[in-house]
Amino acid sequence: MTVPYLEDFVAGQRFSSGRMVVEREHIERFASKFDPQPFHLDEKAAQDTIFRGLAASGWHTAEITMRLLIDSDMRPAGGIVGAGFDEFRWLRPVRPGDELRLESDGRLQIDDGENDVERVDQLGNGSSRRNR
Repeated sequence: MTVPYLEDFVAGQRFSSGRMVVEREHIERFASKFDPQPFHLDEKAAQDTIFRGLAASGWHTAEITMRLLIDSDMRPAGGIVGAGFDEFRWLRPVRPGDELRLESDGRLQIDDGENDVERVDQLGNGSSRRNR
């Protein structure tokens, strides 16, 4: 089997990843090293913030998304290289026990059991979350 180059991929082609459960310990460890704010470090302190509970740093979520992308079934020749992004948003907090997965189809979908949010992503990669 030949390894595909970026020009071999076609619009609408879909790729997916496995799933990763976000653990409380990982949220706190990442935050203590890179984003030490109360809503990422301490459940009790987080209750009095905009998040009303412990939430993963958005940068931690980005790190997980990259790992899911690397482990996905999208494997272009030369690897996956990030040249930047024009827009990056965290629409809902990621909480301990949430399960993340990635779909490379140009859409970001978040399913919290009540509402679905979808937006176009120019990079063609999106993550989705499922509360456990």
